[in-house]
Amino acid sequence: MIAGYEARDFTAPDAQGKVAALYIRATSETGELVVIKAAQFVLAAGTQESTRILLRNIKFLFGLGFTPPALGRYYQGHLSGKIASVRFKGNPKKRIMDSCAIPMAAISGDRFQFTAPFLAAKNLLNTAIWLDNPLYYNPRHRSGAMSFMYLAMLVPILGKKLAPPAIAYSITSGKKTSIGSHLANILRGLPGSLLTLLPYFTGDTASNEKLPGVFLYSPQNHYALHFHAEQVPDTATGWNWPPTAKRFKSVTG
Repeated sequence: MIAGYEARDFTAPDAQGKVAALYIRATSETGELVVIKAAQFVLAAGTQESTRILLRNIKFLFGLGFTPPALGRYYQGHLSGKIASVRFKGNPKKRIMDSCAIPMAAISGDRFQFTAPFLAAKNLLNTAIWLDNPLYYNPRHRSGAMSFMYLAMLVPILGKKLAPPAIAYSITSGKKTSIGSHLANILRGLPGSLLTLLPYFTGDTASNEKLPGVFLYSPQNHYALHFHAEQVPDTATGWNWPPTAKRFKSVTG
């Protein structure tokens, strides 16, 4: 395995359609180009990278007589994010949702989504919603554990060790604010501010494992509503290859 290089350009296929070599480029500042020769190449770089390589090497498709218009399109990344805030009544330490009596919906844990028959009957895309932590950087959540997590992610070395950059950013939102209020939340919530997260900082997590997802109850009974949804595959108007293709919505149960 060769690490630190990006696949760039293949040599043009010969008369038999065989490719002799691949140019790879160092991802470091040097940008060094290296030639890799092989009897066979297997393109297994994942959806985005495989598409990128094919778009750079359209010469592979000369045998077809055309470039498929679908190449580089139809990529589906599920839509996900926090869409609303919800507030509940009652004891915040008790489980919020234990069962669901709605016929066309189901709850797994605290995850709510429509059943496959309902989606098919209504021609809807699969979507799930669940409760999530409120914004970590806002100390008004009054959670000592959340404030501790937020401040931990702001420490350069510790934050990088605990979570990947995307997860760390989802916690801090790139903000460094109200440090005093966060410290007050931690002190007010002791010892729970530290004990709640202790399992995530010990054992497997401490042995170079990244921090898993953490869901914490809110003393204010205030949560974010997170959604995860499919999207409809589509492309620009005028797409007509193959001629018999029809646009459609996919329904996943």
